[in-house]
Amino acid sequence: MLSAPSAARVGAKDAYILGALFAVAALIHLPVLFGGETYFSNDLSQVYHAWYGLSAEQMQRGQAPLWNPYSYFGIPLLANMQTGIYYPPAMLFQLFPFTLALGFFLWSSQALAALWTYLWLRRWGLGRPACAAGAAVFGLGGTLVGYSQLPNLSAT
Repeated sequence: MLSAPSAARVGAKDAYILGALFAVAALIHLPVLFGGETYFSNDLSQVYHAWYGLSAEQMQRGQAPLWNPYSYFGIPLLANMQTGIYYPPAMLFQLFPFTLALGFFLWSSQALAALWTYLWLRRWGLGRPACAAGAAVFGLGGTLVGYSQLPNLSAT
């Protein structure tokens, strides 16, 4: 039976481990982050680019991105899980061109997944190597990397 989680102290050694996890996540997306490459294909170029572009365009005009008049007979945009406007890394799409923002969005989603997994495992009192392994498997594993084509799924 598991006991209540203990408050593990997070220190400098944890910061080094998290820095290494963030660096590995950046290496995965290196061609997009700094090489000028893109992830364009299928849903990314035909669906997500339009949704993120529409919400960015409306926000840059000073309008709340409430409605998408271009899909079907109009659908809600603000509450649409595809755009995830309230997810903090989604603000990158308001600040940068889509291809650059997408690379940093996917990197930040993976880095945050690794960070929160590591901290959650530390809270349960596991050792640093076990926490690092768990964070790497979840945050840098095949599921999140495989969902690069579907950024809303990697963000959740």
